[in-house]
Amino acid sequence: MELRHIRYFVALAEELNFRRASERLHIAQPPLSRQIQQLEEEVGVRLFYRTNRRVEMTYAGKAFLEKAYQMLDLVEEACDTARMSARAEHGKLVIGFTGTGENILPIVQKYRAMYPSVNLDLQLLGTTAQIHGLHGKKIDVGLLTPPINSEHLIVKNYMQVPIQAMLP
Repeated sequence: MELRHIRYFVALAEELNFRRASERLHIAQPPLSRQIQQLEEEVGVRLFYRTNRRVEMTYAGKAFLEKAYQMLDLVEEACDTARMSARAEHGKLVIGFTGTGENILPIVQKYRAMYPSVNLDLQLLGTTAQIHGLHGKKIDVGLLTPPINSEHLIVKNYMQVPIQAMLP
């Protein structure tokens, strides 16, 4: 069974007319009829009663239609998820950071505003632990303190944090 069989079935079920369904699908009537017959053979039951003048759904067809809508919804949802993932708008991002949370708070807020569907996992890690985490793919991004001694990582300066000394 192929996805087009489901789409063709839904179009015919909604139109209850081969001519209108074929026009809606932008295909000729004979291929639509063959696809519906193939679907019925695969399912093992008649989904439509056909006469020269009318098309009616069987009880099996009505039951199949409900599930067909669900299948098409799932396919559309899968496509949306794939597109969002390709644009980094969905999924999970693991961020390692050093220091205090106040340094990364503006970054996290901005990222959340741009990608609300991405789950963020923030992990307080030292610089060495982050380097190992990045190499081992346990974290996706590291916000750490230089120096970084790794040829396999892309390092970019994001901000300068002032160092302050407190004396007794």
